[in-house]
Amino acid sequence: MHQPRTDLYVFAVPDSDPMELLRLWHGMPTREPAMALRETFPFVANPPPDTLLMRATGLDLSVFGEDLEDGSLQMIDHASLVQYGHHEILARLVGDDIATTAETLTSYAQSLGVTCDRAAVEDKLRHGVWPEQADAMLQVAAFAHHLSRAAQIAFGIGQSVVWAFRQTTLSYDYP
Repeated sequence: MHQPRTDLYVFAVPDSDPMELLRLWHGMPTREPAMALRETFPFVANPPPDTLLMRATGLDLSVFGEDLEDGSLQMIDHASLVQYGHHEILARLVGDDIATTAETLTSYAQSLGVTCDRAAVEDKLRHGVWPEQADAMLQVAAFAHHLSRAAQIAFGIGQSVVWAFRQTTLSYDYP
């Protein structure tokens, strides 16, 4: 069995249309769109980091989601980046507001009875080093860092941010 992973991409989705994303995705084994970013990280803990980030911070990132046979496909289309400024919101979370973001994530975890190291969360937000240990909040912080970078790239070149959780069954329970 393959290791569970998170794949993060930036590529053009025609007309920011979810059906075009699905068409592209299912065609990728034979023809892959040109990508401005392609990264893979281990999936170390449930719930998925995008969901946990939005729950903890109250953000609505306009994410389109689709279940896959082996996980889940997600997208923030370019039109949403432009309309809602998600690229700017994410940049603040891991930039100027990093201390507040770390406190928000840590407080959310603690409100659910989960021990969370604020300094480690802040470090992941700042540097994006992916955790090896099964710590959902550290995974969230690293994901936020990389999602912010991907959103900046996508916004700048008129493309969408796409990510997939692969080789895993997602659980939305936390802790």
